[in-house]
Amino acid sequence: MKRLLKILGWIAVGALSLFVAAAVAISLLFDPNDYRDTIAAEVKKATGRDLAISGELELSLFPWLAIGTGAVELGNAEGFGDEPFAAIRGAELRVQLMPLLKREVRIGRVLLDGLSLNLARDANGRGNWEDLAKPATQAESRAETEDERETHPDDAPALAALAVEGLTLSDARVVWDDRQSGQRSEITALNLESGAIAIGSDFPLELSMQLVN
Repeated sequence: MKRLLKILGWIAVGALSLFVAAAVAISLLFDPNDYRDTIAAEVKKATGRDLAISGELELSLFPWLAIGTGAVELGNAEGFGDEPFAAIRGAELRVQLMPLLKREVRIGRVLLDGLSLNLARDANGRGNWEDLAKPATQAESRAETEDERETHPDDAPALAALAVEGLTLSDARVVWDDRQSGQRSEITALNLESGAIAIGSDFPLELSMQLVN
Protein backbone atom coordinates (compact mmCIF):
# COMPACT_ATOMS: atom_id res chain seq x y z
CA MET A 1 0.00 0.00 0.00
CA LYS A 2 2.80 2.39 0.94
CA ARG A 3 4.59 1.57 -2.30
CA LEU A 4 1.40 2.32 -4.28
CA LEU A 5 0.96 5.66 -2.51
CA LYS A 6 4.59 6.51 -3.21
CA ILE A 7 4.14 5.72 -6.91
CA LEU A 8 0.98 7.82 -7.06
CA GLY A 9 2.83 10.65 -5.35
CA TRP A 10 5.62 10.56 -7.93
CA ILE A 11 3.04 10.52 -10.72
CA ALA A 12 1.35 13.58 -9.22
CA VAL A 13 4.69 15.40 -8.89
CA GLY A 14 5.58 14.51 -12.47
CA ALA A 15 2.25 15.69 -13.81
CA LEU A 16 2.54 18.97 -11.88
CA SER A 17 6.08 19.47 -13.16
CA LEU A 18 4.93 18.96 -16.74
CA PHE A 19 2.10 21.43 -16.18
CA VAL A 20 4.49 24.06 -14.79
CA ALA A 21 6.93 23.51 -17.64
CA ALA A 22 4.16 23.83 -20.24
CA ALA A 23 2.85 27.01 -18.61
CA VAL A 24 6.31 28.58 -18.56
CA ALA A 25 6.95 27.58 -22.19
CA ILE A 26 3.64 29.05 -23.36
CA SER A 27 4.24 32.31 -21.50
CA LEU A 28 7.70 32.58 -23.10
CA LEU A 29 6.73 31.58 -26.64
CA PHE A 30 3.23 33.02 -26.98
CA ASP A 31 2.94 36.77 -27.66
CA PRO A 32 -0.66 38.04 -27.29
CA ASN A 33 0.29 41.17 -29.26
CA ASP A 34 0.34 39.00 -32.40
CA TYR A 35 -3.43 38.62 -32.01
CA ARG A 36 -4.46 42.27 -31.65
CA ASP A 37 -6.15 42.32 -35.05
CA THR A 38 -7.98 39.07 -34.31
CA ILE A 39 -9.24 40.40 -30.96
CA ALA A 40 -10.39 43.66 -32.58
CA ALA A 41 -12.14 41.74 -35.37
CA GLU A 42 -14.01 39.53 -32.88
CA VAL A 43 -15.13 42.59 -30.87
CA LYS A 44 -16.30 44.24 -34.10
CA LYS A 45 -18.20 41.09 -35.04
CA ALA A 46 -19.87 40.80 -31.63
CA THR A 47 -20.65 44.48 -30.97
CA GLY A 48 -20.30 46.36 -34.24
CA ARG A 49 -17.80 48.67 -32.52
CA ASP A 50 -14.16 49.35 -33.18
CA LEU A 51 -11.58 48.28 -30.60
CA ALA A 52 -8.20 50.02 -30.69
CA ILE A 53 -5.38 48.36 -28.74
CA SER A 54 -2.44 50.75 -28.82
CA GLY A 55 -0.77 49.61 -25.60
CA GLU A 56 1.19 46.41 -24.98
CA LEU A 57 -0.63 43.21 -24.04
CA GLU A 58 1.03 40.99 -21.44
CA LEU A 59 0.20 37.40 -20.51
CA SER A 60 1.66 34.99 -17.97
CA LEU A 61 0.31 31.61 -16.90
CA PHE A 62 2.09 30.51 -13.72
CA PRO A 63 1.67 30.74 -10.76
CA TRP A 64 -0.98 33.29 -11.75
CA LEU A 65 -2.98 33.60 -14.94
CA ALA A 66 -2.16 37.29 -15.39
CA ILE A 67 -3.43 39.59 -18.13
CA GLY A 68 -2.20 43.16 -18.50
CA THR A 69 -2.77 45.83 -21.09
CA GLY A 70 -1.76 49.36 -21.95
CA ALA A 71 -4.03 51.86 -23.69
CA VAL A 72 -7.29 50.47 -25.11
CA GLU A 73 -10.29 52.27 -26.63
CA LEU A 74 -13.79 51.00 -27.45
CA GLY A 75 -15.73 52.98 -30.03
CA ASN A 76 -19.08 54.61 -29.40
CA ALA A 77 -22.48 53.46 -30.59
CA GLU A 78 -23.68 54.67 -33.97
CA GLY A 79 -25.11 58.18 -33.78
CA PHE A 80 -23.13 59.25 -30.69
CA GLY A 81 -20.11 60.82 -32.35
CA ASP A 82 -16.47 59.89 -32.64
CA GLU A 83 -15.54 60.14 -28.95
CA PRO A 84 -14.81 56.63 -27.62
CA PHE A 85 -17.41 55.00 -25.39
CA ALA A 86 -14.69 53.77 -23.04
CA ALA A 87 -10.91 54.01 -22.80
CA ILE A 88 -8.22 52.99 -20.31
CA ARG A 89 -4.53 53.78 -19.96
CA GLY A 90 -3.77 50.42 -18.41
CA ALA A 91 -5.26 47.44 -16.58
CA GLU A 92 -4.14 44.25 -14.86
CA LEU A 93 -6.05 41.14 -13.78
CA ARG A 94 -4.55 38.07 -12.08
CA VAL A 95 -6.19 34.75 -11.21
CA GLN A 96 -4.55 31.94 -9.23
CA LEU A 97 -4.39 28.79 -11.33
CA MET A 98 -4.33 25.92 -8.83
CA PRO A 99 -7.55 26.88 -6.96
CA LEU A 100 -9.41 26.70 -10.29
CA LEU A 101 -9.05 22.93 -10.14
CA LYS A 102 -11.28 23.03 -7.03
CA ARG A 103 -13.75 25.46 -8.69
CA GLU A 104 -12.40 28.29 -6.55
CA VAL A 105 -11.79 31.65 -8.24
CA ARG A 106 -9.17 33.66 -6.38
CA ILE A 107 -8.39 36.95 -8.07
CA GLY A 108 -5.50 39.24 -7.17
CA ARG A 109 -5.87 42.99 -6.85
CA VAL A 110 -7.60 44.33 -9.97
CA LEU A 111 -5.87 47.44 -11.29
CA LEU A 112 -7.57 49.90 -13.63
CA ASP A 113 -5.76 53.12 -14.50
CA GLY A 114 -7.09 56.13 -16.37
CA LEU A 115 -10.59 54.83 -17.13
CA SER A 116 -12.65 57.24 -19.26
CA LEU A 117 -16.32 56.34 -19.65
CA ASN A 118 -18.72 58.40 -21.77
CA LEU A 119 -22.35 57.55 -21.08
CA ALA A 120 -24.94 59.30 -23.24
CA ARG A 121 -28.64 59.22 -24.09
CA ASP A 122 -29.94 60.67 -27.35
CA ALA A 123 -33.04 62.81 -27.88
CA ASN A 124 -35.17 59.66 -28.29
CA GLY A 125 -34.02 58.19 -24.98
CA ARG A 126 -31.65 55.59 -26.47
CA GLY A 127 -28.51 54.96 -24.42
CA ASN A 128 -25.12 54.38 -26.01
CA TRP A 129 -24.64 51.28 -23.83
CA GLU A 130 -27.85 49.48 -24.78
CA ASP A 131 -26.46 47.66 -27.82
CA LEU A 132 -23.81 46.06 -25.61
CA ALA A 133 -26.42 44.32 -23.45
CA LYS A 134 -29.07 43.13 -25.85
CA PRO A 135 -31.36 40.61 -24.09
CA ALA A 136 -31.77 37.24 -25.71
CA THR A 137 -35.15 36.46 -27.23
CA GLN A 138 -37.46 34.10 -25.35
CA ALA A 139 -36.87 31.42 -27.96
CA GLU A 140 -33.09 31.73 -27.65
CA SER A 141 -33.24 31.68 -23.84
CA ARG A 142 -35.51 28.63 -23.87
CA ALA A 143 -33.23 26.79 -26.32
CA GLU A 144 -30.12 27.59 -24.27
CA THR A 145 -31.80 26.38 -21.07
CA GLU A 146 -32.87 23.09 -22.71
CA ASP A 147 -29.38 22.55 -24.15
CA GLU A 148 -27.82 23.15 -20.73
CA ARG A 149 -30.16 20.63 -19.12
CA GLU A 150 -29.35 17.99 -21.72
CA THR A 151 -25.60 18.61 -21.67
CA HIS A 152 -25.13 19.10 -17.94
CA PRO A 153 -28.04 17.42 -16.15
CA ASP A 154 -26.24 16.88 -12.84
CA ASP A 155 -23.79 19.76 -12.76
CA ALA A 156 -22.51 20.88 -9.37
CA PRO A 157 -22.63 24.59 -8.47
CA ALA A 158 -20.46 26.64 -10.84
CA LEU A 159 -18.19 28.06 -8.13
CA ALA A 160 -17.11 26.76 -4.74
CA ALA A 161 -15.59 30.12 -3.78
CA LEU A 162 -14.98 33.58 -5.21
CA ALA A 163 -12.56 36.06 -3.67
CA VAL A 164 -10.85 39.22 -4.88
CA GLU A 165 -7.85 40.74 -3.09
CA GLY A 166 -9.14 44.21 -3.90
CA LEU A 167 -9.87 46.80 -6.56
CA THR A 168 -7.79 49.87 -7.40
CA LEU A 169 -9.32 52.45 -9.74
CA SER A 170 -7.09 55.46 -10.33
CA ASP A 171 -7.66 58.79 -12.10
CA ALA A 172 -10.96 57.80 -13.70
CA ARG A 173 -13.39 60.08 -15.52
CA VAL A 174 -17.10 59.47 -16.12
CA VAL A 175 -19.33 61.69 -18.27
CA TRP A 176 -23.14 61.59 -18.33
CA ASP A 177 -24.65 63.42 -21.34
CA ASP A 178 -28.46 63.30 -21.44
CA ARG A 179 -29.46 64.91 -24.73
CA GLN A 180 -33.11 64.24 -23.99
CA SER A 181 -33.19 66.45 -20.91
CA GLY A 182 -30.17 68.61 -21.73
CA GLN A 183 -28.40 67.54 -18.54
CA ARG A 184 -24.65 66.94 -18.57
CA SER A 185 -22.51 65.93 -15.60
CA GLU A 186 -18.90 64.89 -15.29
CA ILE A 187 -16.93 63.14 -12.58
CA THR A 188 -13.17 63.61 -12.67
CA ALA A 189 -10.20 62.53 -10.53
CA LEU A 190 -12.16 59.46 -9.46
CA ASN A 191 -10.06 57.19 -7.26
CA LEU A 192 -11.31 54.05 -5.56
CA GLU A 193 -9.48 51.61 -3.31
CA SER A 194 -11.12 48.55 -1.80
CA GLY A 195 -9.99 45.87 0.60
CA ALA A 196 -10.44 42.15 0.04
CA ILE A 197 -13.81 41.27 -1.50
CA ALA A 198 -15.60 37.99 -0.77
CA ILE A 199 -19.19 36.87 -1.25
CA GLY A 200 -21.33 37.66 1.79
CA SER A 201 -18.64 39.70 3.56
CA ASP A 202 -18.20 43.40 4.18
CA PHE A 203 -15.08 45.11 2.86
CA PRO A 204 -13.43 48.52 3.35
CA LEU A 205 -13.75 51.10 0.57
CA GLU A 206 -12.09 54.47 0.01
CA LEU A 207 -13.47 56.82 -2.64
CA SER A 208 -12.59 60.33 -3.80
CA MET A 209 -13.76 62.33 -6.81
CA GLN A 210 -14.63 65.75 -8.19
CA LEU A 211 -18.08 66.54 -9.63
CA VAL A 212 -18.41 69.01 -12.51
CA ASN A 213 -21.88 70.13 -13.63
